[in-house]
Amino acid sequence: MRNIKRRLTLLLITAMILSSITVLYADNNAITFTDINNSWAKQNIINVYNKGLMNGISDTLFKPLDKVTNYQALVSIARMTKAKEKYDLAALESKYKVGILDKYNVPSYARQEVAYSIEAGIIKAEDVSAFSVQPYINKQVVSYNIARAFGMTYDPQKTTVFLGYKDSMFIVQEFKPYIRSLVDLGIISSAGDANGNFNPTAAITRDVFAKMMDVASDKYNELKPTAPTAPITTTPPTTGTETTPTVPTVPTTPPTTGTETTPTVPTTPPTTGTETTPTVPSVPTTPVPEPDYTGTVEQVIIEYGTMVV
Repeated sequence: MRNIKRRLTLLLITAMILSSITVLYADNNAITFTDINNSWAKQNIINVYNKGLMNGISDTLFKPLDKVTNYQALVSIARMTKAKEKYDLAALESKYKVGILDKYNVPSYARQEVAYSIEAGIIKAEDVSAFSVQPYINKQVVSYNIARAFGMTYDPQKTTVFLGYKDSMFIVQEFKPYIRSLVDLGIISSAGDANGNFNPTAAITRDVFAKMMDVASDKYNELKPTAPTAPITTTPPTTGTETTPTVPTVPTTPPTTGTETTPTVPTTPPTTGTETTPTVPSVPTTPVPEPDYTGTVEQVIIEYGTMVV
């Protein structure tokens, strides 16, 4: 009897150990990326991949230290904000096709997301023109884009913002309120890097961006913010008889009654005789006083509030 109990106990312990090993194996190998095991953002990378916010460079490589392009950032932000559920992306692509997408050679994988970002107020249409010159997005711009995706708007001229980073003076004034909002939401750190810097103009890497998107997506789902602008809606079909709104009539000029008299314009009286030009009195000249002394100042010394010449 005792042997049976021991065997059952051993089997139970073995099953528990195998179960825990299987869970750990599943967690660590849910993604086949072979280059993230030593990355500080490994779990964030796994999270954003499982959330559908970021893909790998290939099936086996994520390239955590590669730079993020403007187009890649907008694709991830569009996915985070569930753009497909809010907008008709095909209609938006058609809307901006000629003036923006074709004009600036937006790649096919990002055309709908760029159109959505313009429509939702995340970026400006003119921003796309600079993507070919500056293909990689920097930290202050991506922070601005994420904050705009949350529906945040500020007037930088009326909003006073304090950022504790050592290099805050290099952050564009327009972006400061948006960066402050992400700090308040816990999406980015208020302490900066190891040196206390924000590094606003540094190109953001894929591991840093994965961390930002992982935290931002959780916060976005928690807050469920609205987009800065309303989504496109199609015109519903007409039902029944529509009434044409009445256009107010412009009042006509009433007809004249009786004989109107034209006011007489007074004429300028003719000049009589010869006009004389008034004499302008002469201004007396002021005599120039003679100096008491003449000479050259060689040195002026100011000492204890007293001027010594």
